[in-house]
Amino acid sequence: MATTVKTDKKDYAPGQTVSITADGFWANTNIQFQVVNMGLDGLLGTMDDLVYPSWTVPNNTGTVSPFATSGTVASVKTTWLVPDSALNSTLSLTAQAVTAGTDGKLGTADDLLVGEVAQVTFTDSANPPVVQTFYVPETESELLLALQTIAGTTTPTSPVTNYISIAAVASGTIIYYDQGENGYVADISNPTPSEIYNATTNPGGVQIWGNNDPSDGMAPGSVSDVITAGQVIVLQSSVPVPTPPGDFSFGGGDKIGATKTIAVTRTGWSTGPNTLLAGSVEVFDTGDWGTDYRVPVGVNMSDSAEKFQYTGLFVMAKEGGATFSLDRNANGTFTDGGSNPDLQNVVLTEGQSYLVNGGVNYGARLVSDNPVQVVMLTGDIGSNYESRDSSLLPTSAWTNSYYTPVSTQNGDATQVWLYNPGTSAITVTYDS
Repeated sequence: MATTVKTDKKDYAPGQTVSITADGFWANTNIQFQVVNMGLDGLLGTMDDLVYPSWTVPNNTGTVSPFATSGTVASVKTTWLVPDSALNSTLSLTAQAVTAGTDGKLGTADDLLVGEVAQVTFTDSANPPVVQTFYVPETESELLLALQTIAGTTTPTSPVTNYISIAAVASGTIIYYDQGENGYVADISNPTPSEIYNATTNPGGVQIWGNNDPSDGMAPGSVSDVITAGQVIVLQSSVPVPTPPGDFSFGGGDKIGATKTIAVTRTGWSTGPNTLLAGSVEVFDTGDWGTDYRVPVGVNMSDSAEKFQYTGLFVMAKEGGATFSLDRNANGTFTDGGSNPDLQNVVLTEGQSYLVNGGVNYGARLVSDNPVQVVMLTGDIGSNYESRDSSLLPTSAWTNSYYTPVSTQNGDATQVWLYNPGTSAITVTYDS
C-alpha cells in the first residue's frame, strides 16, 4: 500500500479545522506531522517559509486496511487548526514515520525521523468577497413603538415576530450573516476565528452559509451547506422587547453579505393585533442607498380612509455611519420646532436605526452626509389593522417611467399615489 497523507478539503479559512488522514505507514511507529506556510513565493524550502510547530501521533491503534501490506496500519487520523497567519497562503503538510533509536523505544529523545514520508499541499484562501450588503431595517423596539403609535394603545405588545426571506439567484452563493446584537466584524467576508459562529461557544458569531462547512453555520431549513439557484431561505424569530443580552435572534439590525445576487425581504408584527397590524418591505442592498430622500405621502394629505394619518420613517446607516437632517413639514428648512420638530444633524453609527415616529408631511426631505436606508411606515391612527410600509428610493434613483407590480383584481381597486417634487406642473400618462 502506498504511503499517503491527505486532507478532507483543498482550501480552508482561518479558524477552520483541517482533518488529516495518513495511510500506509508501518505499524508500531509514530508519525510526525509538519505544516509549513510556503510564503509569498509559494516555494517550499526558501527563506520566507513559516514553519508551524509539529506534532506526533502514535501509529499503533489504527484499523488495518484490507489493502495494506504486512505490517502496515491504515487511516491514522489527526487535525490541525488553521491560524490567521495562514491566510492567502499555500501550505505544505508532511507526514513522516518516526522510528525508535538505539534504546529501542518510541517517544524518547533518540527517536529517528527516517521512516516513510508523504506530502500534500492545501491552501488557505480568502473567502469570496461580497457583491451585496444588506442591513435588516426596523429594529424590534422601534417597530413595536411605531405600531403602538398607530394603534393609539399599548395593545401591540412584545414579542415581535420576524420573518426575513432571502432568495438566491445563482448556485454557489455564499451568504455571511452577522448578528447586530453584539456589533459587526471588520470584514464580513473574512471574520477571524474568534468572530466565526459556533453553536456552542460563539452563537453570536458570523455565520457562513453555502461554503459546505456546517460547523460555521448552515442556513435554516437547508439539508446541506450548499446554496442552489432559486433557493429561498426563511429566517423566523420571536424577539422580546426589550431584548435580553445574549439573545441572538434573527431580526432588525442584522447585517447580510452575499457573494452573488440575492433578494431580501423583512416582515414583522407585534403580539396582539398580530398580522393585522404589520410591516413588510423589500430590503435594498447598500448600493441602492442614497443621501437625499423625499417622502411621497404624509400626514397632511387629504384621504378619506386616513391611510397616511401616521407617517413615520426608519433611518439606518451602513459602515462608516452617517449624519442626517429632516425637514419634517416640507417647508424648505430644517430648523422648525414645535410638536413635530425638524431634525438636525442626527448621528448614526453602523447599523444604528432612528425612528421618526410620525408627523411627517408629504414632500418632507431627508439629507445625509453618507448613504442611509429609509423605510416609510404609514397607518390609520386608532386602528389595529391598517399599516403599510415601503423602502424609499433616493431621489438619485427616481425616473420618469414605472410599472405597477399589483393590478386591480375582483373589483378591489389598486391605488397609485404620484408625487411631483417640482414647483411646476408635470404631465403624467398611463396605460392600464
